[in-house]
Amino acid sequence: MTATQTFGRRRAPAPPPRSGPASPLPAAGGLSPKAEAFLAELAAERTAEGADFASWRRGERGRRMAGWAVSLISFAPGLVSLAIDAPLWLSLGLEAAAVFGNIWLRRERWRRMREIVAWKDPRLD
Repeated sequence: MTATQTFGRRRAPAPPPRSGPASPLPAAGGLSPKAEAFLAELAAERTAEGADFASWRRGERGRRMAGWAVSLISFAPGLVSLAIDAPLWLSLGLEAAAVFGNIWLRRERWRRMREIVAWKDPRLD
């Protein structure tokens, strides 16, 4: 028996070695002029599309920062109540604010996700 036993199971046999060298990749300049023009067109579209989407994301920066702030502040009510030994009414008020902030944050994330999925290249319209 050539396979060794490992915890009551045999190891899988090694795959056979590949025969011959791997096929070489085509040279970069070996494409037809039509194919090279198509590649250049795709590259131009990719950079233009990225720029449009990037400008949209830059326009959303304020909303993203507000979302980050709300998510960080939502951790604070318990810490503030513990640190200042807050009365019950203040602690409950801080917790309620955090709950409403988290509801807003969830809606904001869903809105952003829907906008990203529905985003279309304005040049195609």
